[in-house]
Amino acid sequence: MKSRVHSRLKKLAELVSVRKWGLLLLLMLAPLSFEGINSYFSGREAFWHPGDYAEVIFEIVALGCLGIYICRMISQRMRIIETLRESEERYRQIFDLAPEPMAVHKGGRILLANQALAKALGEEQPQNLNGRSISDFVLPEEVSRVEERICKAEKRRDAVRLRESRFIREDGAVIYGEYASVLADYQGEPAVLSVGRVTTERKRAEDALRENEKRYRELVEKANDIIYLTDEKGLLLIFNPVALRITGYSQTEIDHKHYLELIHPESREQVERFYCIQFLKKIPDTYYELPILAKSGDTVWIGQHVHLVTDGENVKSFQAIGRDITDRKHSEQALRKSEERYRAVFNSAAVGIDVTDRSGRFLHANSAMTDMLGYSLEELKSLTAFDVTYPDDVEASKERFSSLALGEIDSYRVQKRYVRKDKGVVWVDLFVSAIHDQKGDYEATLGVVVDITDRKRIEQEKEALKAQLLQAQKMEAIGTLAGGVAHEFNNLLLVISGYAELLLAEKETNNQDVEDLRKIIQASSRGAELVQNLLTYSGKSQMAQMPVNLNSEIEQVTDLLARTIPRMIAIEVILSDKLKTVEADPGQIKQLIVNLAINARDAMPQGGKLILETRNVAITQPGPIGVKPGEYVQLSISDTGVGMDETTVERIFEPFYSSKGLAYKTGLGLAVVHGIVQCNQGHIDCESQRGKGTTFKAYFPAIAEAEKDNIFDRESTSSDDRRLLCSGIMKNPQDASDINS
Repeated sequence: MKSRVHSRLKKLAELVSVRKWGLLLLLMLAPLSFEGINSYFSGREAFWHPGDYAEVIFEIVALGCLGIYICRMISQRMRIIETLRESEERYRQIFDLAPEPMAVHKGGRILLANQALAKALGEEQPQNLNGRSISDFVLPEEVSRVEERICKAEKRRDAVRLRESRFIREDGAVIYGEYASVLADYQGEPAVLSVGRVTTERKRAEDALRENEKRYRELVEKANDIIYLTDEKGLLLIFNPVALRITGYSQTEIDHKHYLELIHPESREQVERFYCIQFLKKIPDTYYELPILAKSGDTVWIGQHVHLVTDGENVKSFQAIGRDITDRKHSEQALRKSEERYRAVFNSAAVGIDVTDRSGRFLHANSAMTDMLGYSLEELKSLTAFDVTYPDDVEASKERFSSLALGEIDSYRVQKRYVRKDKGVVWVDLFVSAIHDQKGDYEATLGVVVDITDRKRIEQEKEALKAQLLQAQKMEAIGTLAGGVAHEFNNLLLVISGYAELLLAEKETNNQDVEDLRKIIQASSRGAELVQNLLTYSGKSQMAQMPVNLNSEIEQVTDLLARTIPRMIAIEVILSDKLKTVEADPGQIKQLIVNLAINARDAMPQGGKLILETRNVAITQPGPIGVKPGEYVQLSISDTGVGMDETTVERIFEPFYSSKGLAYKTGLGLAVVHGIVQCNQGHIDCESQRGKGTTFKAYFPAIAEAEKDNIFDRESTSSDDRRLLCSGIMKNPQDASDINS
């Protein structure tokens, strides 16, 4: 029967889904039930009454329900305990693995600590902290304050806000930390949970930041420069004492003032535009010089660097560091005015002024210099001083310039020639000095150039006139000497030739002395011709002047020249159509042409061209000695021969001078030409270059039509008036060949 009851109870337990703990409870209560049943039926009849059976069953069921309820309660409690255990495990893991230091403490002693707290305090294991006093890890001067906070935390249900304290590690190092505390239960008893974090690095950073801010503020306040800060709208936030001193405002007056209010009204719009561009384009740094208006009304110039402070894409503020540059601006203005005055003087100077570098290249030149050389300033800057120097003067110019550049000399002065753009030659008086930099090193050269072309021309004309005067005096002296010698020699020749003719008249034709006497007479005749040439040169021989057309004289002589000059020399005649008349001796004119033609012939041994030309010319300026301004007829005789050097040209008209030597003929051909021209109130020039030929130009004064009648009247009045003391005609034209042009 017990087994049956147990089986029923088991089935009943399964029906109510009782777990093993409920079943165990039923099994524990079952014996008690059977004992009650046995005691109930003891002393009674061994049989069951149906009513008794039902009562028993009811008790059993009641006991089963009670067991079920108890089992459920136990099961629920077990689940709660399991849940709490799991939750405690999770929180323990969170507590242990939390990155921030955490501790549970009571009465100032640590009950539980996590790994982060152990690491912060220098312990290897958090268990080593359990049971230790919090005061062991707090600086002595902060112990009382920390204990006071712990007491407050133990008495309050709400959390204690963050506090900061200094703690001591196991190794003695001091760390900073902040913590918050809250009342909590630990193992069924009230305790305090504190959560904190180590703030040592942040504290150091904050201390460093405070120190930097302190230094920055001291720097700003003690700086010699203007330092100020504005917000993104331009309102002043910081304005250091230097800025206040320069502007004259107090700190109260300047606070939250817009920076544009300090700018001079005339420059305000320009400054605003400049910094708007920096703001819109987010240019990090700029430099600008601007005038500000001080409180006193004075204008102060500031040169400032402005830095744009940004936070990502947003502009937060403007930082400016400026310096008072008023003195520099005044100096610049004074310098600018000085430069303007210098430039005005430089450009308006009557003399040329140029600046060249160490290679001689033009850096600048004034208008007088450009006008002098005919180049524009830009053209001149592409040239050197040696490019415009006359070729013969380049080498000497380079030597002087090199000495200046090397510091051997500080300056030099020289007269030289420049070549203009149009190839004209300009004589200049040049003064060159070195320009040195602040270190004293050579930097450039300054040249002051005076155009002395006219002065040189006048000097050259004076020299030429002086030379002509000396030549004329020499020729006059030679002529006077020649004339005197000719007269005396002529008297001797007359005696010699007279006695020779008398002796010849007394001799028979077949006399052996006849031939000797004839040679004496012939030599006397040649001596007489020489005397005549000397008289012609000296101007003391007789001549017959009359109106002469040089074209006619040339035409008459041309036929003679064609027969006497070799055919390999071409004769070219260029005659002016309306040639004016001159007053001269026709015979002397012919002799002049013949002598010059023979001289040209000898200058062209290999052939060439002989050119005879006439034309009317007007001389407006006084010429060589004795040549006055007026109308002249020019007779030019040119050849393409070997030419002559300057030394030969200077002595070309001297008597007895010959390029072939003194032993060759008489040397009076060109001297006679000079005498003929001089006695006819004319002038003759010789132009020659070695290898390029020679040109003789004779100038005879032209006469008007009215003067022709006067000349004929003088000739008809007296035959003596028709004979003038001047040059005669040279009988032997071969003497003209003594000078080879």
